[in-house]
Amino acid sequence: MMTDVRVQTQSKANDIVFRQTKIEIIGSILAASIIVLWLYPVADFSSIAIWYSVFFVVLLALWPLSVFYAKYKTTKSPRYWSNIIVAMRFTTGCTYAAGLITLFPIGIPEYLVSLVLFIVVLSAGAMVSFITSFRSIICFFLPIFVVPSLYIIIGGGRSGIVLGIGTLLYGLVIITLTRSINQAFMRSISLNIENQIEIKKRKAVELALQKLTQRDALTGLYNRGYFNETLISEISRANRQDLPLALIMIDIDCFKQYNDQYGHVLGDECLIIVAQLIKQVFSRQSDFVARYGGEEFAVILPDTNVHSAMALCHSLVNKLQQQEIAHDATNVSGVSRVTLSIGLASCGVNKSPKYTAFINQADSAMYRAKKQGRNQICLHDKEDNLSYLT
Repeated sequence: MMTDVRVQTQSKANDIVFRQTKIEIIGSILAASIIVLWLYPVADFSSIAIWYSVFFVVLLALWPLSVFYAKYKTTKSPRYWSNIIVAMRFTTGCTYAAGLITLFPIGIPEYLVSLVLFIVVLSAGAMVSFITSFRSIICFFLPIFVVPSLYIIIGGGRSGIVLGIGTLLYGLVIITLTRSINQAFMRSISLNIENQIEIKKRKAVELALQKLTQRDALTGLYNRGYFNETLISEISRANRQDLPLALIMIDIDCFKQYNDQYGHVLGDECLIIVAQLIKQVFSRQSDFVARYGGEEFAVILPDTNVHSAMALCHSLVNKLQQQEIAHDATNVSGVSRVTLSIGLASCGVNKSPKYTAFINQADSAMYRAKKQGRNQICLHDKEDNLSYLT
């Protein structure tokens, strides 16, 4: 996990750097323009023009790099892009250093002091802009501190020695300070990422627990509690959107006798097989299949009319018949296999009943099927039913 956090932290830091590219380009152009305007009266024009042109090209190269990063970020590791950033900073720092030692006339006291002040201001701005990468700060600070300071010490006379050494000491101080700020900043990013990971894990656990509370442990179908919530929701949706809705109650015939005859282990296996068959038949994403209790199952069919629902019930009975699960203790006349009694309630557009009434309709249809000899499908408030007898 720690490696993953470090990688994400580096990636986040890279994102921050490349998002600031436009601001960095504008700020650097302004800084270079100030140098040019300040030195124009005393520096050679051709030297100014050459340095400013080179500096402008270096800065403009940052823009396509940011575009490439946005497009190909995921194809390379965060460390790769971090190295690109370090190279960018070092190139920019060297370009600044070249301009400082080439253009500033240190023989003139006010320009010598202005050179030191410019280094101080430039380093302060860089410390804020480059805070996400300490390596970038080092690679930028080394050229703008070491090269101009040595230039001042060598060519600035006695006062130059003092200013040059002072500039180097200031550089050491600001690098040390920047290191502490960088560590704190990167740690804040890391903590934020760790918190996000923990939140995702917690949500995953909560979702898993929620699913566990919604599922029947044996069959893997939804349980009765979640069925109740879903039916209320689907009745409300059917009313709002003027959609048909079907509810099916399914009972395994003579299941107590099956357990007595074959034992609870085989009884559980029978429940699982029937549950799987129901899931296979009612397989639309919107179909909702639940274990209602014991050997009873319930199916909610949104946006389904009575004819489609009846056809699916026929399909389920046929599939179970093909399984030929033996049931020698059944009371169903003429068969010695597992059979189903099915009750179907359906409502058309603008006719969705209340929650309790809808369940009672499907339940009463199922019990009518059982009373009429089991192994059949009964439709609520209809006299016709279909028996499957062998």
